[in-house]
Formats: sequence, structure tokens, C-alpha cells
Amino acid sequence: MSLPGVDRRRRRLNLVLVAVGTLGLFLGLAWLASSVQTEWLVDVRAYYDAAARLNAGEPLYAQTVSTNESAFYRYPPLLAIGFR
Repeated sequence: MSLPGVDRRRRRLNLVLVAVGTLGLFLGLAWLASSVQTEWLVDVRAYYDAAARLNAGEPLYAQTVSTNESAFYRYPPLLAIGFR
């Protein structure tokens, strides 16, 4: 036997959860669309250069570029190994 008040609360809670989930989905899609237009694959050059250094037998973190350049490799070594 269920109480009518409990069913109403549960329906309201489900409605709020669906609304919050839908809002989160739309915000995530908007963020994805804006990042695709502005910063898509910015770090790929750094991954490629790090993988090339690994393939050549050079050290991964000994680099000739400054820390302000996009080619500076500041990521974990497994990303370079995976990109290789």
C-alpha cells in the first residue's frame, strides 16, 4: 500500500532529476561544440614530438623549447607512449 503523498514526491524528484540531467547534457554539448571550434587538438603537436623523441631514443623531458610554447611536453609519460 503506497501513500499518495509519497508518490507525488517521488514523481517530483524524478522530474527534477530528469530536468537537471537534461540541462547537464545540453551544457556539456555546448562546451564540446565551443571547444571543438577553438581548441581542438591543441596538444597533439606536443604528443607527436614526445613520441618522436621516444622513437629516436632521446629523453622525454629534456627539451629545447621553453615552457610557454605549445610544443613543451608537460604530460605523463604514458600519453607519449600511447601516442607512439
